[in-house]
Amino acid sequence: MLVFDKTELNLISYFAAYPRGGEKPSSSCLEAHPFDRPQRPFPFHEAILSSAPLEGVVRARTFLRQDGLCRAILLEYSNGARRAIGDCRVGIDPVEIWNMPKHVCIFKTTTIDDLVHRGAILQVAKVRFSEREHQHTESGWTCHAMGGTFEFWFSHNQSCITILS
Repeated sequence: MLVFDKTELNLISYFAAYPRGGEKPSSSCLEAHPFDRPQRPFPFHEAILSSAPLEGVVRARTFLRQDGLCRAILLEYSNGARRAIGDCRVGIDPVEIWNMPKHVCIFKTTTIDDLVHRGAILQVAKVRFSEREHQHTESGWTCHAMGGTFEFWFSHNQSCITILS
């Protein structure tokens, strides 16, 4: 069982895990483990950080917004683990699937918010995975080998993506 606290519009400040069944938990199992806040500034107002390792990924599913930009990614690993980054809306958003990806490609861009902030310029990105060496016909793409950490900052209408080595 996972135990955590979360207040409205704030980050999770601690979490704890409790074992299943009749196993007796150790006292360290019930201790709160505070998350470290990122040392760098948030890329935009109300940004939420999610991250995942890129090593060992056997399948990547990209969840797309209506305009084709990336909303979230679900990574599946060789050990059976899965990690969601961004705002995965399973069964709602269109999904692109890549098996055994060797590269992740990012196209950072901006868009205009006409709904909430009336004309505000928002950070967004396209994300594609590739199973082999390739070239993009459109300039502006940055490709990375599947290694390091995928850092995905997001809100309801923005995203900022970085690959950390």
